[in-house]
Amino acid sequence: MIEKIAFRPYRGSDDKIEAEIVVTVAGKKIRRRKRVPDALTTPAAIKAVAKGKALKPSLPAWKWARREAEKLITEPPKKKPKKGPKGLSFGQFCERYLEAYWTSIDAKPMTRLRHETTLRRYHLPKFGKTPMIEITRAKIARYQAELAQTIKGVSGGPAKPASVNTILMVLVTLLKYAAELGYLESVPMVRRLKTPNQKKKAPRYSEEELDQFLLAAENTGDPHVLLAALLGADQGMRRSEIVTLQHEDVDLAKMEITIKRGLSNEVEGETKSGRERTIPMSKRVAQALRRHPRALGLPQVIWHAYKGPPRRYTANGLYRRFGEIQEQLGLRTGVHILRHTAASRLADRGASQAQVAAFLGHSRPSTSDIYVHVSAEGVRGLLDDEPISGEALEKSRN
Repeated sequence: MIEKIAFRPYRGSDDKIEAEIVVTVAGKKIRRRKRVPDALTTPAAIKAVAKGKALKPSLPAWKWARREAEKLITEPPKKKPKKGPKGLSFGQFCERYLEAYWTSIDAKPMTRLRHETTLRRYHLPKFGKTPMIEITRAKIARYQAELAQTIKGVSGGPAKPASVNTILMVLVTLLKYAAELGYLESVPMVRRLKTPNQKKKAPRYSEEELDQFLLAAENTGDPHVLLAALLGADQGMRRSEIVTLQHEDVDLAKMEITIKRGLSNEVEGETKSGRERTIPMSKRVAQALRRHPRALGLPQVIWHAYKGPPRRYTANGLYRRFGEIQEQLGLRTGVHILRHTAASRLADRGASQAQVAAFLGHSRPSTSDIYVHVSAEGVRGLLDDEPISGEALEKSRN
């Protein structure tokens, strides 16, 4: 039952008002004071409050207060945290979150590492000592504006809105968990920054650029660099899949590669999608594998013996090795661009979207069922339609 709805100036302000709401629920009175949103604070409402008059029921501020009163009746407020008048600080809760939340959802180590890194780099310095119940929508909005101005992108300029949104979603995940445990009455609303509606195509190499890169990889004289480049360009493998590929995963008789492993913070584990996949092998990858040297006692295909005994490449080590070659050629750097190139070239040759997805091992909630039922075998004939590179591996073809 609504007992009272009254209005007064908000903290002595001339242009802001607050509503005092009193309701009775199960024989108990609940009293709340809430600031009326600026968008609903009309001149007529301000004038009436200044004169000490009651607001007309037709005014937006009165309608809003009525809805808030009804909410109190239908949705009684949750109990506030018991520990102290202000509950845990953000920093205290953050440690509990990192320990309990990620264990409960059985997240991958890399996912947890990214969240933890983001929390410690951005959110903890800002909110570490702030009580959880004092993290409001207004504070987050100001923080969002600060991030957009201070975070730098790869090129050195301002970060893209999507990057700021990604950082903020880590904070939102924590706040949702805090609300579930009762440390917050509700989750402060966070508005995502607007991002361009038109999605940019993934970067790829042209045929000429790919020829340049593969030829340069061959000219290094290191067969591991060349084979790793081919596994990316022809097989569309992630760098974590390249460096963890083992000899037992390669079947030259069937011309197939089974991708079973990936990396999470340089620790071997399952693939990114969590599923194994078997894909057909291009002819030039098969040729390179037949000529490839093995390291005694080392299961990995790609390895190096720089400053010590043979050991597998790290994902970052492969990234740096490719980067040296790409920078010398003036090409876009990275290992993943070879995966994009492989996908684009298969699509250009007529592979369906489902075939490309199965070949790359993509896993999305909305399409994973399709990928499970589609075989990557359908792209076998497309791998060797026309030479993928005009110059690289010329010796292997002869």
